[in-house]
Amino acid sequence: PSFDYEGADMIDLPSVRRIFIYPGYTDMRCGIRSLSVKVACGFPGEDLVGCLFLFCGHNRKSMKALEFAKDGTWLYQKVFRNGRFRWPRPDEDGKVPEITERQIRWLLDGLEIVQRKASTESKPAVLF
Repeated sequence: PSFDYEGADMIDLPSVRRIFIYPGYTDMRCGIRSLSVKVACGFPGEDLVGCLFLFCGHNRKSMKALEFAKDGTWLYQKVFRNGRFRWPRPDEDGKVPEITERQIRWLLDGLEIVQRKASTESKPAVLF
């Protein structure tokens, strides 16, 4: 399948302080208010400015992103024409995991957020 970044370009990812992904599925009929309430219940009393929260529909073809800015809240939505999001399954503890900018790009590309064969960062070897 072919994927594009038209929707991702609207979100200024480098300026986002933290990215959280809600595992499991969310009713995509939920709007900005009900998603904000869901986030506020999971993060009571926390400063959410600069945070991005991701939600996925049951068919995994659509995703909503809620971004908290200084002067309001943004709601973005992406729907795949072809393909599906590789959405993680919920853990037993039900915690909302934090992901990186790299992982959200993988997710928007239709890839899993954990790449089993990706190389890991290492310290350079000392050469004599």
